[in-house]
Amino acid sequence: MMQRRVVALLSDLRGMGGLQRHSRAWLTALREFAHARGWKVDAICFQGASDAELEVRGCEGSRMRFAARALAALWRPHAAVVVGHVDLLPLTLARIRPTPVAVVAHGIEVWRRLPAWELVALRRVDQVWSISEYTSRMLMSVQHLPRESIRLVPCCLDAGFARRVPAETALTRYEGELRLLSVSRMAAHDKDKGIDQVIMALPAVIAACGRVVYTVIGDGEDRARLEALAESVGVRQVVRFLGAVPDEELHAQLSACDVFVLPSRKEGFGIVFLEAMAYGKPVVGGAHGGTPEVIRDGETGLLVRHGDVPGLAAALIRLLSDPHERRRMGEAGRQLVKQRFLYPSLEHRVHEALRELVGWE
Repeated sequence: MMQRRVVALLSDLRGMGGLQRHSRAWLTALREFAHARGWKVDAICFQGASDAELEVRGCEGSRMRFAARALAALWRPHAAVVVGHVDLLPLTLARIRPTPVAVVAHGIEVWRRLPAWELVALRRVDQVWSISEYTSRMLMSVQHLPRESIRLVPCCLDAGFARRVPAETALTRYEGELRLLSVSRMAAHDKDKGIDQVIMALPAVIAACGRVVYTVIGDGEDRARLEALAESVGVRQVVRFLGAVPDEELHAQLSACDVFVLPSRKEGFGIVFLEAMAYGKPVVGGAHGGTPEVIRDGETGLLVRHGDVPGLAAALIRLLSDPHERRRMGEAGRQLVKQRFLYPSLEHRVHEALRELVGWE
C-alpha cells in the first residue's frame, strides 16, 4: 500500500515576521497530525534554504526549482494540499488528481480583488484558513467565498518565544523614564504601521507625562524618513532606533517597556501584540483589520483610528499617567494570551480543519 502524503507549499519561513511565524506554527501542527498517522509531509518553501529541523525543502528563491518540486509533489497520489499563501495557489490548478486543497489567508493579500488566475484557484479550494474574523469577512465580501469554506485559524504566540517569558513581569522604572516600544518592519510599503504617528504624538505625550523614551525595533528603507521626522518634530533625542535585534534584546525591551504601541491600519492579526501582552504590557493598536480581535479595547489595551494623532496621544497619556491602569490591562492581556493564543489552541484548530478537509479520523 502506498504511503499517504500531504503537500505543504510555503512562500517564506525566514525571519520573525507574522507570516513566517504563523507558517511555522501551522506546518508544525500539520506535521504532527500526519506523522501520528504514519503519513509523509512534502513541505516545499519558495524562499530560503532547506531546513532539516522543519523538514522543509527550500528553493532559495528559484521560481523554476520551486515550480518543479511543487508540481512533482502535486502529481503524486494520495496528496492533500495546504498552501501557505494565495500567491502560490495557481500551482494547484495543475494537479492531475481530485485532491482536497486548503489555503491560508493572512490579511491584505485577500482584502483586494485578486488577479484572475489567483481568483480562479481560490474559488476551487475546499477550505480557506483565515487568521481573523475580519479577513474572513473580506474573503466573503471581496472574493465572494461562501462562509462554509472558511475556517478560523488565528495566529499564536511562538512556542519558543513563550518559553522565555517569565511567569510574572513587574512594571519597571528606569531613572524616572516612561518607556514606549514599537516592533515593526520599516519597509517603504509598510508606512501604514503608524510609527510616524507615534513620533508626531510624542510632544503632547512628553508635555503631559514628563520624561518619555520611545524605542523602535526593526529596520527597512523607511527608517531614514522616520529618523528625519523625529528630528523635525524635535523629539530625536528621545526616539531610539535599534534596528534588527537578537531575541535576547527583544525580550529585554519587551520586559522594560511600559506600553507597547503600533497604531497600524492594515494588520491581518498582529503577533507583536501577543508578545507584548505575554509580558503583561498594555498595548495600543489601530482600530482596523484584525487588530480589534487581539486587543480588547479598554480591557487589554486601547484602540485608536489610524491618522488620529491627538487620539493616539490621549491613549498614550492615559496609560503612561496611570500605573494601576497599565497593570490592570497588562494582566488581562497576559491571561487572554494564555487562554486563546498559545500553540495548543492553534494545533486544535488545524487538526480539526484537516479532519474536515479529507475525512481523516
